[in-house]
Amino acid sequence: MTDQKSKTLSRRDTIKVLAAAVGAGALANLPGKWTKPGLDFGVLPAHAQTSQTVHTLVAGADAQIDDNVEQPPITINSTVQITPPTPGILMRYSIVLDEPQGALPPTAIDIPAESTGTIPTDNTGLGTLPITYSNLWFGSTITVTWSFENPGDGTGTDDQVFKTPEFPK
Repeated sequence: MTDQKSKTLSRRDTIKVLAAAVGAGALANLPGKWTKPGLDFGVLPAHAQTSQTVHTLVAGADAQIDDNVEQPPITINSTVQITPPTPGILMRYSIVLDEPQGALPPTAIDIPAESTGTIPTDNTGLGTLPITYSNLWFGSTITVTWSFENPGDGTGTDDQVFKTPEFPK
């Protein structure tokens, strides 16, 4: 009878065998002919580019409107300022006209025709909304609420309130 000795592989021998197998696999996958490496150029998508600046906003100061009842068209300007100043940021406005109960004739804002919309900021980060009306009753208010159209540009809201004097007694 012949004695068979069992042989165990040492850790060192096991690593040598694995390295040889990996090397053989790598050699088998090499291309037949060498080619010059190429570089691909492209543009990152917007969400992968550098981080965005988050802005803050401040509406213009509240104001008293002295010319009110039965006047020709009057234009007031509501403003919003963003920090840091950036042109082209869309700012959303919402206009609410509040008149005393029973005001005759009922007042309406002529321009803008829609009570909500957007305007872009200019190079100084300022957004200006002209508001034109023909008649505004005593004790009326025009409230303009400003916010960012795109929440990625900034968050928060601020109001600018325009008031007419109370009815004289």
